[in-house]
Amino acid sequence: MSIGVTRAPPGMLIPLRLRPLPLFRPLTFPHPILSSPTPASTLRNSPSIRRLHPSLPRPPVPAITSAVPDVKTFLTLIGRSASTHAPKISSWTVLFDSTSDDFKRAGVEPARLRRYIIHWREKYRRANGKIELKEVKRGVKKDGGERRRKMIRAIRRTQEYREKKREEEREAGSAEGEQQE
Repeated sequence: MSIGVTRAPPGMLIPLRLRPLPLFRPLTFPHPILSSPTPASTLRNSPSIRRLHPSLPRPPVPAITSAVPDVKTFLTLIGRSASTHAPKISSWTVLFDSTSDDFKRAGVEPARLRRYIIHWREKYRRANGKIELKEVKRGVKKDGGERRRKMIRAIRRTQEYREKKREEEREAGSAEGEQQE
Protein backbone atom coordinates (compact mmCIF):
# COMPACT_ATOMS: atom_id res chain seq x y z
CA MET A 1 0.00 0.00 0.00
CA SER A 2 1.30 3.51 -0.80
CA ILE A 3 2.24 6.05 1.82
CA GLY A 4 -0.47 8.64 2.45
CA VAL A 5 -3.50 6.60 1.43
CA THR A 6 -6.10 4.58 3.27
CA ARG A 7 -7.89 1.39 2.29
CA ALA A 8 -10.19 1.82 -0.67
CA PRO A 9 -11.85 -0.39 -3.28
CA PRO A 10 -9.33 -2.03 -5.62
CA GLY A 11 -7.92 0.44 -8.11
CA MET A 12 -9.02 3.53 -6.15
CA LEU A 13 -6.75 5.54 -3.83
CA ILE A 14 -8.07 8.01 -1.25
CA PRO A 15 -5.63 10.72 -0.07
CA LEU A 16 -5.28 11.11 3.71
CA ARG A 17 -6.77 14.61 3.68
CA LEU A 18 -10.06 13.18 2.34
CA ARG A 19 -10.44 10.36 4.81
CA PRO A 20 -13.02 10.78 7.60
CA LEU A 21 -11.84 12.16 10.92
CA PRO A 22 -11.86 9.83 13.93
CA LEU A 23 -14.84 10.29 16.19
CA PHE A 24 -14.35 11.03 19.87
CA ARG A 25 -16.71 9.98 22.57
CA PRO A 26 -19.01 12.93 23.39
CA LEU A 27 -18.49 14.61 26.76
CA THR A 28 -21.09 13.92 29.40
CA PHE A 29 -21.56 16.28 32.33
CA PRO A 30 -20.46 16.35 35.06
CA HIS A 31 -17.15 15.56 33.41
CA PRO A 32 -14.35 14.52 35.80
CA ILE A 33 -11.72 16.80 34.21
CA LEU A 34 -14.03 19.81 33.95
CA SER A 35 -15.67 19.50 37.37
CA SER A 36 -12.55 19.04 39.49
CA PRO A 37 -9.77 21.57 39.94
CA THR A 38 -6.91 20.18 37.88
CA PRO A 39 -3.58 21.63 36.89
CA ALA A 40 -3.26 23.18 33.44
CA SER A 41 -0.84 20.44 32.37
CA THR A 42 -3.60 17.83 32.67
CA LEU A 43 -5.87 19.87 30.45
CA ARG A 44 -3.05 20.40 27.96
CA ASN A 45 -2.40 16.66 27.63
CA SER A 46 -6.03 15.64 27.23
CA PRO A 47 -6.72 14.98 23.53
CA SER A 48 -10.43 15.75 23.44
CA ILE A 49 -10.65 18.68 25.87
CA ARG A 50 -9.78 22.17 24.64
CA ARG A 51 -7.72 24.42 26.88
CA LEU A 52 -9.94 26.50 29.13
CA HIS A 53 -8.23 29.88 28.96
CA PRO A 54 -10.33 31.75 31.54
CA SER A 55 -9.57 29.06 34.11
CA LEU A 56 -5.79 29.34 33.67
CA PRO A 57 -4.08 31.76 36.04
CA ARG A 58 -3.21 35.12 34.52
CA PRO A 59 0.38 36.33 34.53
CA PRO A 60 1.04 38.97 37.20
CA VAL A 61 0.64 42.69 36.54
CA PRO A 62 4.10 44.12 35.78
CA ALA A 63 5.48 46.68 38.19
CA ILE A 64 5.49 50.35 37.27
CA THR A 65 8.91 51.44 35.95
CA SER A 66 10.56 54.84 35.60
CA ALA A 67 10.20 54.57 31.80
CA VAL A 68 6.46 53.82 32.06
CA PRO A 69 5.21 55.38 35.32
CA ASP A 70 1.48 55.49 34.52
CA VAL A 71 -1.30 54.55 32.12
CA LYS A 72 -1.10 57.80 30.12
CA THR A 73 2.61 57.26 29.41
CA PHE A 74 1.96 53.65 28.37
CA LEU A 75 -0.79 54.71 25.95
CA THR A 76 1.31 57.60 24.61
CA LEU A 77 4.28 55.32 23.91
CA ILE A 78 2.23 52.74 21.98
CA GLY A 79 0.85 55.52 19.77
CA ARG A 80 -2.12 55.55 17.39
CA SER A 81 -3.81 58.24 19.53
CA ALA A 82 -4.42 55.71 22.31
CA SER A 83 -3.51 58.39 24.86
CA THR A 84 -6.85 60.13 24.18
CA HIS A 85 -8.48 57.28 26.11
CA ALA A 86 -6.22 57.58 29.17
CA PRO A 87 -8.92 59.27 31.32
CA LYS A 88 -11.20 56.27 30.75
CA ILE A 89 -8.65 53.86 32.30
CA SER A 90 -8.34 54.81 35.96
CA SER A 91 -5.24 52.89 37.10
CA TRP A 92 -2.42 50.55 36.16
CA THR A 93 -4.20 47.48 37.56
CA VAL A 94 -7.40 48.39 35.72
CA LEU A 95 -5.42 48.54 32.47
CA PHE A 96 -4.00 45.05 33.03
CA ASP A 97 -7.13 43.40 34.49
CA SER A 98 -9.77 44.74 32.06
CA THR A 99 -11.23 42.71 29.23
CA SER A 100 -12.16 43.98 25.78
CA ASP A 101 -15.79 44.29 26.94
CA ASP A 102 -14.69 46.42 29.91
CA PHE A 103 -12.82 48.74 27.56
CA LYS A 104 -15.86 48.89 25.29
CA ARG A 105 -18.13 49.84 28.21
CA ALA A 106 -15.61 52.52 29.20
CA GLY A 107 -15.87 53.98 25.70
CA VAL A 108 -12.58 52.93 24.10
CA GLU A 109 -13.57 52.93 20.44
CA PRO A 110 -13.02 51.77 17.68
CA ALA A 111 -12.56 48.04 18.19
CA ARG A 112 -9.29 48.10 16.22
CA LEU A 113 -7.80 50.45 18.84
CA ARG A 114 -9.05 48.23 21.69
CA ARG A 115 -7.36 45.21 20.12
CA TYR A 116 -4.18 47.25 19.61
CA ILE A 117 -4.11 48.34 23.29
CA ILE A 118 -4.78 44.76 24.47
CA HIS A 119 -2.08 43.41 22.15
CA TRP A 120 0.52 45.81 23.58
CA ARG A 121 -0.71 45.21 27.14
CA GLU A 122 -0.21 41.44 26.83
CA LYS A 123 3.14 41.86 25.09
CA TYR A 124 4.26 44.16 27.94
CA ARG A 125 2.93 41.72 30.55
CA ARG A 126 4.73 38.70 29.02
CA ALA A 127 8.00 40.65 28.89
CA ASN A 128 7.43 41.77 32.50
CA GLY A 129 7.93 45.41 31.53
CA LYS A 130 11.28 44.81 29.85
CA ILE A 131 10.23 45.76 26.33
CA GLU A 132 10.53 48.90 24.26
CA LEU A 133 7.11 50.41 23.62
CA LYS A 134 6.80 51.96 20.17
CA GLU A 135 4.05 52.78 17.73
CA VAL A 136 3.38 50.30 14.96
CA LYS A 137 2.03 52.22 11.98
CA ARG A 138 -0.98 50.76 10.22
CA GLY A 139 -0.29 49.39 6.77
CA VAL A 140 -1.49 51.27 3.72
CA LYS A 141 -3.34 49.46 0.98
CA LYS A 142 -1.68 49.63 -2.41
CA ASP A 143 -3.85 49.48 -5.51
CA GLY A 144 -7.07 48.85 -3.57
CA GLY A 145 -5.77 45.97 -1.46
CA GLU A 146 -4.89 42.38 -2.22
CA ARG A 147 -8.29 41.34 -3.57
CA ARG A 148 -8.82 44.29 -5.89
CA ARG A 149 -5.22 44.75 -7.08
CA LYS A 150 -5.60 43.19 -10.56
CA MET A 151 -8.76 45.11 -11.33
CA ILE A 152 -7.41 48.47 -10.14
CA ARG A 153 -4.17 48.05 -12.08
CA ALA A 154 -6.07 47.07 -15.24
CA ILE A 155 -8.31 50.14 -14.91
CA ARG A 156 -5.26 52.36 -14.37
CA ARG A 157 -3.47 50.91 -17.44
CA THR A 158 -6.62 51.50 -19.53
CA GLN A 159 -6.86 55.11 -18.38
CA GLU A 160 -3.16 55.70 -19.05
CA TYR A 161 -3.54 54.18 -22.53
CA ARG A 162 -6.53 56.44 -23.31
CA GLU A 163 -4.65 59.52 -22.05
CA LYS A 164 -1.68 58.59 -24.25
CA LYS A 165 -3.96 58.21 -27.32
CA ARG A 166 -5.62 61.60 -26.65
CA GLU A 167 -2.20 63.24 -26.30
CA GLU A 168 -1.05 61.69 -29.60
CA GLU A 169 -4.25 62.90 -31.31
CA ARG A 170 -3.68 66.44 -30.00
CA GLU A 171 -0.09 66.42 -31.21
CA ALA A 172 -1.17 65.05 -34.60
CA GLY A 173 -3.90 67.73 -34.85
CA SER A 174 -1.51 70.54 -33.93
CA ALA A 175 1.10 69.20 -36.43
CA GLU A 176 -1.51 69.27 -39.24
CA GLY A 177 -2.49 72.83 -38.29
CA GLU A 178 1.13 73.97 -38.53
CA GLN A 179 1.59 72.32 -41.95
CA GLN A 180 -1.48 74.14 -43.34
CA GLU A 181 -0.13 77.53 -42.30
